Amino acid sequence: MNNNLTIKDIQGFVNDIMKDISEDSLLYEDFKWFSTNKYTVPSEYIGELLLFISKIKDNSDVCEHKDKLSLLEKELESYFE
Repeated sequence: MNNNLTIKDIQGFVNDIMKDISEDSLLYEDFKWFSTNKYTVPSEYIGELLLFISKIKDNSDVCEHKDKLSLLEKELESYFE
């Protein structure tokens, strides 16, 4: 990943992970929410997604994506440096 990720790139990444999560999972609706941009300011979307990832990356529902989530988390953090 690089600093040139667009919101669409990030949404696609989130959407790809969502496809592997059961619709019965408590996280499914959150991933569905973050796979679309419902924020007016990109930094708000990125900040909220960053908080969400930091809370759920150790959850068993996304354990197979932990490395990807950690990578995305670092990438999102770079937007605020």
